[in-house]
Amino acid sequence: MNLLALDTATEHMGLSLKTSEKADLFFSARLGLKHAQSLLLWIDRLLEQAGLEPRELNALVVNRGPGSFTGLRIAMATAKGMSQALGIPMISLSALDCYGQSLDYFPGLIIPLVDARKKRYYTRIYQHGQPQSDYLDLSIEEILALRKNNQPALLTGSAARKIFMEHKQSDLFLDPHWDLSPADLLAEWGQKALEQNPKGDEPGQGPLYLRKSEAELSLEERQKIDS
Repeated sequence: MNLLALDTATEHMGLSLKTSEKADLFFSARLGLKHAQSLLLWIDRLLEQAGLEPRELNALVVNRGPGSFTGLRIAMATAKGMSQALGIPMISLSALDCYGQSLDYFPGLIIPLVDARKKRYYTRIYQHGQPQSDYLDLSIEEILALRKNNQPALLTGSAARKIFMEHKQSDLFLDPHWDLSPADLLAEWGQKALEQNPKGDEPGQGPLYLRKSEAELSLEERQKIDS
């Protein structure tokens, strides 16, 4: 299967191309939420380097979030457009789940962290590859308080190092690969998800948002003032 995974949920843009017969390719760069200008360009470059035409792709995987509102929409819209144009399935997964499932060897808790701004973080707590919470939007103090009896925890994801450095504790550990885009993980778990669901997402599937966007909040505030 030739599968392309896209991730633009944070400042890191990641692409992972898994191929049936040729070398697998991976691209990751910190672009500062400027993904719209370069995502299609890097998709073309990755396919060219692999010697593949877009029509040779069999499936697409995209990070459904949570993450940046604009970033999530960019990858989701791009993947949906390619899926429809090429007539191939697209499946969306949460990078938080991919982190939690892939780090199941750690004996304690797995805490993937994505900066949600305003001193809050998106996360989902995992242990032994199984979710221990819903998707969360909390302060770091609230997240760390979820550990029972100060269970050891492995921090991963784009915000992990910042939190690790600010909260030095003997029972907190940092995933050495925290800074990599989860695109490779999305590709790996996307292949498994497509085995269970070959048709991919339903047409109405969209990004995973845990809060309202700034535009929605501003609109609500104006409506309150007008009323």
